[in-house]
Amino acid sequence: FNDGSFNLAGSFINKTITVKLAMDKLIMEKFPQFEQESASNKNTKTASTNKQQSSSFNINLNTDVKISTISIPYFYAKNFTLKTALNSITETCSTLSGTANCNFNDGEITNVSAFATNKTAKSLLNIFIIANNIKGTSAKTSKDSIHFDRFILDAVSTNGNLQINRGNFKMPITAIDVTGTVNFANRNLNLSIVPAEYTAFKITGTIEEPKTNFDVTKAVTNALKSE
Repeated sequence: FNDGSFNLAGSFINKTITVKLAMDKLIMEKFPQFEQESASNKNTKTASTNKQQSSSFNINLNTDVKISTISIPYFYAKNFTLKTALNSITETCSTLSGTANCNFNDGEITNVSAFATNKTAKSLLNIFIIANNIKGTSAKTSKDSIHFDRFILDAVSTNGNLQINRGNFKMPITAIDVTGTVNFANRNLNLSIVPAEYTAFKITGTIEEPKTNFDVTKAVTNALKSE
């Protein structure tokens, strides 16, 4: 499988998906495209049926995934690991609870211009670019890609309020720390981004309309600590 091997075990019981996967390589040049439903078939579905299907989507997800090399659209990494114990995953994640941990080395976000169509992702990417400009130009970071030496994410969610206890992006010339909350219940953001010793940003607003501002208080505090 992708010139490698994999071991997979899983189950689906009472809306709980459990997956344990160890894989040498996961390589996809593009995501699968499914044949679109014809207009006539769409018209036969009633609004009540669609509403019922949407409201019934509620699953739990337990994963233990290890992939030595992963290469998919917009993303490349080595030593990728993902562990989750999440309950109440719905379309909006407004009642999401549980834990999630993700790590990888030598990672890269490619085709940044396409990835940045999401407003929250664009806010984060802009901060990464600023961090690079503060420290200098990286040989490993091109105009349409961002390279990470290391990525660590440790998060806990309670009733839709996702608390990022540790988010660390180790880039070739700097490291960016991310902490704060993403509240899927009320859609509010409250994230602290520290890309360098004397700079700090905060992302507030909502998931749909994020706002990025310079965090003067945290920047001054960090500068005093470093002296």
